[in-house]
Amino acid sequence: MKNPFLIALIILIGLTLVSHDTTAATTKGPAATINPMTIKQNLSVKDDRGNNWILKNAEEYQMKWAYEDPSPHQRFKGSVSIGGKLLLITFGANTMALNLNGKIVWNPTNYWDRDWTIGMDDTTYFLDKSDKDEDYFYSFGIERIDAQGNHINIPFTSVSPPWNLLTTGDAKGNFLLLSEDGLTSYRPDGKIGWRLNKLNYKNRSYSVLNILNLSSDKEGYSYLQFYDKMLKIDQAGKVQWSIALPPNDRDYTQYYYIAGKYIIGSDYGTIIDVYSRSAESKVTLVTDPKVLYRLSNDPIDQLGGIYMLDEETNTLTDRDWFTGKTKWSYKQSKYLTSIGQSIAKSTLRTDPTGNVYFSANVGTVYALDQRGKPRFTVVISNKTIGFSDIIPISDKLTIILNNNHIVCIEKKSS
Repeated sequence: MKNPFLIALIILIGLTLVSHDTTAATTKGPAATINPMTIKQNLSVKDDRGNNWILKNAEEYQMKWAYEDPSPHQRFKGSVSIGGKLLLITFGANTMALNLNGKIVWNPTNYWDRDWTIGMDDTTYFLDKSDKDEDYFYSFGIERIDAQGNHINIPFTSVSPPWNLLTTGDAKGNFLLLSEDGLTSYRPDGKIGWRLNKLNYKNRSYSVLNILNLSSDKEGYSYLQFYDKMLKIDQAGKVQWSIALPPNDRDYTQYYYIAGKYIIGSDYGTIIDVYSRSAESKVTLVTDPKVLYRLSNDPIDQLGGIYMLDEETNTLTDRDWFTGKTKWSYKQSKYLTSIGQSIAKSTLRTDPTGNVYFSANVGTVYALDQRGKPRFTVVISNKTIGFSDIIPISDKLTIILNNNHIVCIEKKSS
């Protein structure tokens, strides 16, 4: 018969020994610091060689979801919608929308020979058209898809010069369309809310056919740019104010839009001038460098620096926007350069907090913080040239598109 006292004594001695060993292990001094970039994870996604993508810094980051097209020849490109709720994906002649959880909101639709507009509330409007001759085309309808994927087809027929078919979608789901019939507002249910041929404000009449540009803001207002004036209208089409635009001495039309309390003059996305509305009918040129930096559409670190990528040396530089001095630089390794890898400035992206992202020609994506410290790297080894398209949603969520893959990398919760 086994002695229970002896068994208990053996267990007690064993526990004592384990406890002693554990204590001894913790008295050897501080543990060596591990570089999180050395902690790797093979992702389920594969490149065109059949090799798994590799996530560096799997301690702090992980793959949240992945979407794959059945065709290995697919080439996804994408952008985030104005409201930040949708990923708008294009491939070939098609486009579709995913939410930030990787779920399809609306299925692929052909956008070939269709103009499309993204509203401030993330509603997408497709304007169907077919060529008639060099100067005019027929338009046969509007397809409206909201951020939840609900479709409405709006009857519309027009013959109008392409430069007169201007559109904008406001923050309340209304679609403004300028045609030879006038300026029309279509409600979220697809019905016409109002149609105007002219607007009257302060003893002046404005023909809508003289509108040069349409835009909207996040508050539900829309803006009509004429040659010398900009009008702000509400959802009922009522003018709220007018401002005099500065004289245009350039040989091209300068377009204006609203950014908070500022008025931005741009040329196809490039900011030319910034103005503030100091009075109802007057604008003042903004020269404050801090304001100009904040409103810049350049890739900035939000700490006074601007990112610049030199493709010849494969070097990313963070340069002080005000002094021009280099704050820090990050260079691709000699080994990667020697085997033909290179990085491209066309892939350079930043998130709202100033972190920076860029891609190599094999698809690899690099993510660095504002001070040049690597955050994570997704290693991709495509045999064909295939830069990744990068969509930084926030400092915690990054979308990577490469060939037929869409992958979401997220920062783990602390």
